[in-house]
Amino acid sequence: MAIRREHRVTFYSPGTMFSEVTSKPIPAWDTRMAVGMAEGIVERHDARPYGFRFETFMVGDPVPDGEGRVLEVKARLDKSSGMHFLGGSVRTFAQVMADDRPEEKILRSNMRGNRIPAVIENRNSYRTTLPFEEDAVIVGPDGEILDRASNYLGVLDTAEKDRPMSEKLEELVRRLHSATKRGEVLWSLSPRKLPHEANVFEIEIGGLIIEVSRRGLPKITIMDSDLQHQIESGQGIGELDSLYELVRRTVLRVDDALDVLLDALPEEGTS
Repeated sequence: MAIRREHRVTFYSPGTMFSEVTSKPIPAWDTRMAVGMAEGIVERHDARPYGFRFETFMVGDPVPDGEGRVLEVKARLDKSSGMHFLGGSVRTFAQVMADDRPEEKILRSNMRGNRIPAVIENRNSYRTTLPFEEDAVIVGPDGEILDRASNYLGVLDTAEKDRPMSEKLEELVRRLHSATKRGEVLWSLSPRKLPHEANVFEIEIGGLIIEVSRRGLPKITIMDSDLQHQIESGQGIGELDSLYELVRRTVLRVDDALDVLLDALPEEGTS
């Protein structure tokens, strides 16, 4: 049975729920040729490709089944490329957070929760915003590479260091107090919320319990049940490095939780 490699290029266009996909054979991973082919792709509602991906399959000829018929051999994916975006503008984690657009609340939360360093916005037909990560690239009209996602791998860590956790804690306290004065019920944040008259907010998120004092000086107590259990049982604390890593992971979880909470709470003085 003859085995050979076949190359295909798959084009992705904006869709209602998921991207519209069209796959075509191509002699080789030729970026310039793929860019030219993209011009002929039109999906439903006049959607045009925002990007494409190369794939190489191992393909075999049909084989006799011994009864006068043949069996089709299923192609096996051998390798695939990263996404090649057909133009677009890149926005880093820090830029999206700084822009603070009301309609991008979910985008900010997704970038924080999934640690996405940058996104790309493409308007070849309908506006499409997607993660710009891993081995993705942006290509020009002649197939030349204009930008690479690898150029943005370090921006997330830099952006997260720009604002210390202490500032986030202070802002969280201010927003919670402001929301209380307006008589808002924070049911969306706390499935275990205390009675509205209580002196403490109790918010559970991502395995963390954050208690915020309502009266007196702003005070926050953060409890991590997983960390407490591991310390009490001695799990993962055989060496100093293990303890350091345990604390480091917990700090990152607290930081992420604060980001989610601040995104969910309205600004002070707004409703």
